[in-house]
Amino acid sequence: MVNKFCHKGCPHRQEHYMRNSQDQLDGVMRPFSCTQPPTTAFFDHEPNHPVILTCDDVRAMHDEYGISHFKIVGRGTSFQTVLEAYVYYLAKPAYRDAVRRAVAMATRRR
Repeated sequence: MVNKFCHKGCPHRQEHYMRNSQDQLDGVMRPFSCTQPPTTAFFDHEPNHPVILTCDDVRAMHDEYGISHFKIVGRGTSFQTVLEAYVYYLAKPAYRDAVRRAVAMATRRR
């Protein structure tokens, strides 16, 4: 996963993800009480945060280890958070604003 929400080494990570999975099955998202500082959105992490892989990190892992499939965390998060992750990883920097505008226009038409 390129954009995990729990901090690296969080002792509650498995419990947090299990709770999130069960909440999705139940159709109700309950708050999870964690002793670690919260990181609820993709871009809430400070720069160079060890949980978020940059595009350069992803490229380096591909080149060094041949990994070509990466998962973007998104279930149970806001549409805007998922959109920002997709835009960051899948759109060239020069086109990111245009992609955001196109998605915003497409979702307003619904």
